[in-house]
Amino acid sequence: MTTLHLVRHGETDWNRQGRFQGIQDIPLNAEGRRQARHLAQVWRERAEVLVASPLVRATETAEILGLSLGLALHATDPRLVERDYGLGAGLTLDERRSRFPDGVIPGVEAPESIRARAEHFLSSLVRDHGGLRVVAVSHGGFINTVLALVSAGEVGTGKTLLGNASVSTLVHGQDGWKVAAVGQTFGAFVSGLKE
Repeated sequence: MTTLHLVRHGETDWNRQGRFQGIQDIPLNAEGRRQARHLAQVWRERAEVLVASPLVRATETAEILGLSLGLALHATDPRLVERDYGLGAGLTLDERRSRFPDGVIPGVEAPESIRARAEHFLSSLVRDHGGLRVVAVSHGGFINTVLALVSAGEVGTGKTLLGNASVSTLVHGQDGWKVAAVGQTFGAFVSGLKE
């Protein structure tokens, strides 16, 4: 059986301000580092592989976790990056609604594109790390896409709010991928939007 722990990065200043980050490379703030350290102290899972989105908020979270897990960051994977919010990046929800009242935001990554990234990541994970326990540090929008894909929409995009430094777990067996846990926080302070 293959186990995938999807960890959402710790808090950033833009999370705190309610701004959509997308592919903007916003670093963790002091609270985000504290959240990652807290998760590293209280989360008792073992793992053999640690990967992360190449965005700094994810790689820094992964490096903090890696110290506790006894793992070096195996690789950064561009498939794990957040959804590109186009001209909506950096805006709050109210600002987006005001600037784009018709809901059409130029440059936003199509849902089909992020789903394709998620599908490709999951299939390659089984091929490259089958039978192992993998920790992948990513972003709320991407993780929710994976959850929606695996659960046929029962959880994930549009339904699940994932806190910073939360963990969602999937397992892969003979019947394919199944969701085992969603958005566990282990007592960590939770903040931020869906991304």
